[in-house]
This record gives sequence, structure tokens and C-alpha cells, in this order.
Amino acid sequence: MPKINENLVSVRKQLTELTKNNACDNTVQCQVMPVGSRACGGPSSYLVFSKKYANPHKVSTLADKITHLESQYNAKNRMVSICQHLTQPSTQCVENKCVKIEGSAQATY
Repeated sequence: MPKINENLVSVRKQLTELTKNNACDNTVQCQVMPVGSRACGGPSSYLVFSKKYANPHKVSTLADKITHLESQYNAKNRMVSICQHLTQPSTQCVENKCVKIEGSAQATY
């Protein structure tokens, strides 16, 4: 199994730390960001976060870094994946927390 790039692990940790507080006052504060790169194309996941606590520009910058690093990793290691694209989920503020609306996107692993 190919070794995961340590820089990729580090950037993922930064993104997780930046977006760990999903608290919100209203749905407008809830955002969805595509993250990563599948070998067949498209993002490897979607991140739900609260822009009340996480700067969307910083989240986007880290998500873009992860996407670039995963794309490089996939190409270098000739990775393959299922060629089923994830659809972007919807999100809303429920009980003061940004959450993905269940059934709003297909989760494939």
C-alpha cells in the first residue's frame, strides 16, 4: 500500500482543527466545501462547517491544498477508485449546529 504523504496528513489536521466548531445561529452560517480528489475525478468528500467560527477563505485554501495533494498522490501511485461522483449535500443549522441534511446527497465510500 502506498504511503500517505505526511504533508497531506498535516493539512487534513489543520482543516479539522479549523472547522471543529460547527456551532451556528442560523442556516446562512452553514457552508459546504468539496475536499480532496478521487482517482476517477471529483471530490473525495464534502465538509460541512460553520462560517461563524471558520473563515471560509482559510477553509477553501486548505481544502484546495488537500485536493492538490490527493490528486498528486493518486497520479503518482496510479490509484483507482469507484467512478461514482459524490453530489454536494445541503446543510442547515439544527439545534445550533451545522449539519448535513440527511438524504440530500449520496454518501459513497
